[in-house]
Amino acid sequence: MPGRIEEAGPVLAITLLSLLAALWDVRTRRIPNWLTFAASAAGIIYFSLHAGWGGLGLAFAGALVGLLAYVPLFAMGWMGAGDAKFLMALGAWGGPRYALNVAVLSIGVGAVFGFLQILVTGRLQDFVRRFWSFARSWTFRELEPLPFRGDRSLTLPFAVPMAVAAVGRSLDRLPEVVTWLR
Repeated sequence: MPGRIEEAGPVLAITLLSLLAALWDVRTRRIPNWLTFAASAAGIIYFSLHAGWGGLGLAFAGALVGLLAYVPLFAMGWMGAGDAKFLMALGAWGGPRYALNVAVLSIGVGAVFGFLQILVTGRLQDFVRRFWSFARSWTFRELEPLPFRGDRSLTLPFAVPMAVAAVGRSLDRLPEVVTWLR
């Protein structure tokens, strides 16, 4: 499991976890602790049983990297704690490199989804105006630097881009899953 998902079981677990977390987040705007902690524990146990102490260490390291990757964003109020715990669960199933890949990819996917949301809702001009005020305040010394204030009415359930990134990152293992399901 060094950085890659080596078996069909983890790919199926990641896919099911991603679908469940995304649907739950869309419906309730939360990702429940029972889901994230149970999935993390299941991943750690799975790899402990299948790869011994090395599997235990790698799954635990993946969970830790996944959790720590999003803690700064949670601390700044840019995402919820459920998102960080969801990445922790994905890391337990995929390992530390997988967790970092999903963390970075999901931010990119989220940016694309956010931009599409701004376009579809017709708020591009307002976004550009607010961003220009922010950028200008940080560029000119005479102005007091302003924090960038996003439009809270356009918040995105972040489990959706995380699920897209997680499943997309494991698609290279799809042939193994198909073989395993037969």
